[in-house]
Amino acid sequence: MKNINLTTQYISFVLLLFISNLSPKQALVEKQKLAADCPRECGGVSIQYPFGIGSNCSLDDNFSVYCNTSFNLPKPFLESINLELKNISVLQSTVQVNSPVFSNCQDQGTTGSPLVDLSFTPYAFSGSDNVFTAVGCNNIALLTKDVDEEEIVGGCMSYCHGGVLNTSRGLHSCFVVDCCQTTIPWPHKVLNVSFQSTEVGGQDNLCHYALMVRKTWLAESDLEPNISLIDRLGLRYVPAVLDWAINIDDDYGSCSGIYLGINNGSGGSGDSICGSQAHCSNRSEGYVCVCNHGYAGNPYDTCVDRDECANGNPCEGGMICTNTPGGYNCSCRFGYTYDEGSCNPIPYEYIWILAMIGQGGGLMILLGCLWGLHRVYETRKDKRLKKKYFRLNGGLLLQERISSSEDTVKKIELFTSKELEKATDDYDRNRIVGRGGQGTVYKGMLTDGRVVAVKLSKPLEENQVKNFINVVIILSKINHRNVVKISGCCLESKLPMLVYEFIPNGTLFDYIQGKNEEIPFSWDVRFQIAIEIAVTLCYLYSHAEKPIFHRDIKSTNILLDERSEQK
Repeated sequence: MKNINLTTQYISFVLLLFISNLSPKQALVEKQKLAADCPRECGGVSIQYPFGIGSNCSLDDNFSVYCNTSFNLPKPFLESINLELKNISVLQSTVQVNSPVFSNCQDQGTTGSPLVDLSFTPYAFSGSDNVFTAVGCNNIALLTKDVDEEEIVGGCMSYCHGGVLNTSRGLHSCFVVDCCQTTIPWPHKVLNVSFQSTEVGGQDNLCHYALMVRKTWLAESDLEPNISLIDRLGLRYVPAVLDWAINIDDDYGSCSGIYLGINNGSGGSGDSICGSQAHCSNRSEGYVCVCNHGYAGNPYDTCVDRDECANGNPCEGGMICTNTPGGYNCSCRFGYTYDEGSCNPIPYEYIWILAMIGQGGGLMILLGCLWGLHRVYETRKDKRLKKKYFRLNGGLLLQERISSSEDTVKKIELFTSKELEKATDDYDRNRIVGRGGQGTVYKGMLTDGRVVAVKLSKPLEENQVKNFINVVIILSKINHRNVVKISGCCLESKLPMLVYEFIPNGTLFDYIQGKNEEIPFSWDVRFQIAIEIAVTLCYLYSHAEKPIFHRDIKSTNILLDERSEQK
């Protein structure tokens, strides 16, 4: 039992190490995936990422929002600081919250008040958007830096005419009479107020007030002139603005650390929490995300291209605005050119030149298109003709015989007409090595270096096609050293062609007539040739798969190779 407990503890320890070593980026990606299905509104307040309602819907617990539905109209609260949330601005990196009104209704002396402590959170009271305000007769309101009230960082004093507070005056302005204001240092994390009385002016039994409030709230109170100062302060809460940033102490890094560059070239933001088309910007308390130039949206989610040309023309001098990703281009309309900050008409003679160039270019493009269409037409026509000739010359019959199990035919290579045209230099007259009743023979060289004889046959009649294919099949089956080997054929041209091995030393007729004097034509050679002819004819008749009768034995049909052996 003890071993089982130890094993369980060990597994738990390993899992804890594994989870703790997950990078912030990995954890962030998982949260962002879940955030897509999270609530985005509470009580009319839009909740934008990195803030979120519910588990795994915010960047972390500091940005978690609780939607309290116990009110008639639901109210959102920032869970980490327990203040009611009124507005979120991801562009300004601020939130507006309900800040408490501090009051002291003692008869005299100094009295402490509840505090707001933002220490160890990404929030701080905004020094630019808030003002510290005190209201009351003979009132000294002091703002301290910390919880212990040891260091005073600001404060102000207000007094009354005759020691009497004017309770009917609205809060549309604040002067030293009845009310005072002062700025606050930034960043200010603790809202802790203490009161003192000057004991000047008689009555000092009225309430003293102090509040951290948004600057514009005083001007907005003009919209409700019938609400008195005391009634407004009696609401207990006033709007205040908090700055926020991604806390570098929460393992999200900084712009110079985990995040490198504006984006990774694909619209993303590298290894930061910033969304696509957004970049990182350092702050004293951490960093924030900002949309790239020319883009707008939520920089923690997705920034989209902003159309600079949609709301008015930002271009000068009557230029045409064209929106581009992240910016815009300015250009002059046709017939105008940019010069000295404006678009000016192109001189008349230049317009004619440009028009002629345009017409010439258009004509060239038209001719190019027509030529392209002609080439396509000719190519398709050529393919149709090749298919037609292949069928007329028995190509389908040859394929059927080759694939048939009844014929033991060795592989016959089907050459294309272009291959043989190239091999014979387009059937050059200088490559003719023989003529006969069945066609003309050319010497050729294939692309693989083989030297071959290409026999260009005469046109076939319909009743000759089957016999021609039979000849090809029969020749492909013969394997004798004194019979010329067939390499293949071409059936896609108008005239069918046979491709043989090339025999270099001419015909027996040439030797008999003395046209080839390079090799001595002795009686021994003649006798040897006669024997080889007889043996070959015997093989064709007696030993071939089917008896073959040549029927055209003559000296012009007998070839001699380099060893004077007949073929």
